[in-house]
Amino acid sequence: MYDPELNFGAILHAPLPLSIHQPDLAKSNPDLFVDTAVTAVFDNFFAMGGRRSRMEVKVAGGAVPKLSDDLFRVGERNLRVLEKVFAKNEIVVNAYSVGGTNSLRMRLHLDTGRVVLASGSEEWGL
Repeated sequence: MYDPELNFGAILHAPLPLSIHQPDLAKSNPDLFVDTAVTAVFDNFFAMGGRRSRMEVKVAGGAVPKLSDDLFRVGERNLRVLEKVFAKNEIVVNAYSVGGTNSLRMRLHLDTGRVVLASGSEEWGL
């Protein structure tokens, strides 16, 4: 999430989809869950002066690594929850790079809003 006029933003990495299954943990660490973490980031973004009309949102991740026995397909579930939270809050996503089998690293350049993704030695903009 990025506001180009104020040159600030946030990157969120929430490894679990829903807080409802672990309410005590969600209360003490809401950043672990997509549903509570995204809400907290929105609240902070707007409290710092960010505006919905200027907000740029880019989403990356949700991979299921090849060597993983991801029986529960957590990455895919995280993306489904994220889409529901965005729809409920009428948030438009400007760009996606989701799914696949490779984990990603993400950087947000606050001076420009440019997002750079990397996997292994490969790097690209989003």
